[in-house]
Amino acid sequence: MEGMDMVDDMADRAGHWFTFEAVPHMARGLQVNGTNETECIEPDTNDAAYQVIIQLLIFSTVAGISSVVDYDEFKASFRKPAIYAGASFQFFLMPMIGFLAVFIFPLKPLEAIALIILCASPGGSFSNWWCNLFNADLALSVSMTSLSTCAAVFMLPFNIFLYVSVAYKNTKGTDAGNVDVDFVTLGITLAVVISAIISGLTFGIKYPQHQWFTNIIGNVAGAATILLGIIASLQPSECNTEKVYARDFHPLWTGTAFPLLMGLMGTLYLSGLLGLKKQQRVAIALETAYQNTGISLAYCLSQGAAGRAAAAVPVIYGGYEAGFFGIFMISSWKLGWTYAPPNYNLFKVMIENFQPGSENYKKFHDGDDGLEDEQKDAVAAKIADEGNEPVNSEVAISI
Repeated sequence: MEGMDMVDDMADRAGHWFTFEAVPHMARGLQVNGTNETECIEPDTNDAAYQVIIQLLIFSTVAGISSVVDYDEFKASFRKPAIYAGASFQFFLMPMIGFLAVFIFPLKPLEAIALIILCASPGGSFSNWWCNLFNADLALSVSMTSLSTCAAVFMLPFNIFLYVSVAYKNTKGTDAGNVDVDFVTLGITLAVVISAIISGLTFGIKYPQHQWFTNIIGNVAGAATILLGIIASLQPSECNTEKVYARDFHPLWTGTAFPLLMGLMGTLYLSGLLGLKKQQRVAIALETAYQNTGISLAYCLSQGAAGRAAAAVPVIYGGYEAGFFGIFMISSWKLGWTYAPPNYNLFKVMIENFQPGSENYKKFHDGDDGLEDEQKDAVAAKIADEGNEPVNSEVAISI
């Protein structure tokens, strides 16, 4: 762990540079739930600054990625059964896996709650970026992000109440600590994400020529979100003197990896049982396990010094996402599970568009337009309504 000690030492210095405090910390003790354990309470002037910055970064990330989506494909995806299968995995399977992780692995109370919130959150916008980069079903991915984000207004509080207030505190008892969930912060973050999706889609429709720029903004903001989490979790504190990332690999690192791997492999298998297309299975597995870490991070940054230390959970999960999903998407492409041809040049795969409706799709998929049967029927009906003779839907598409 010497390498991690070096990283922690360097980050400690960075934490001093990025401190927003105007007064020194003053720490005091508070007994937890009548036990002999003492919780350190530390007056904090950083929380407001962190909250403003994280919400701005979340908005920029989501809006930037959403702005590059084709609106017609986006609407069509809501008629696909795959999106509702994915939403079920997102809000029923993934939170259950998150609770299983905190039940098995002895995480600290705030770390456990941060992981449950993370697993109960909607899909992260960078799942759309991965689908776009390696040409899985992008429209389905963005539609799932939008649907899960809107549904999260109800499902996120429900799952947090079920798995934190009921399951976690009842199974862990006094080990759960005197921890309350800040539903106001969660609500604000969800509102920011929903408004960002609407803003991004609207901007992409009105100003398609500037999509490249908003896409860059989204990518930069996403990276800055991760950086903010690292800085916050390593900020010097009288209450948190241990080096967070230099702790033993178990349980922090293993416990955080557990829901990602279980969610990824579980949804990939279950979506296969439903008979979905390979490109849809990849998108659903990615969207389900690739969580919106910003919501959990925003919660952690609202909980003072102890919460900033717990921000290591969404930061580590985000690091795992970058590594595991990079391997997963490259493997899916090489196995022929994306729209891009597996023997094509890797660089061209990442910069060219192979999504349904594109010229590359028609070129490499024998002229198939990638439309679902119901979409073909809709096109045929539209042609008939315009005064043409009724035609077979397959013929109508080729006109």
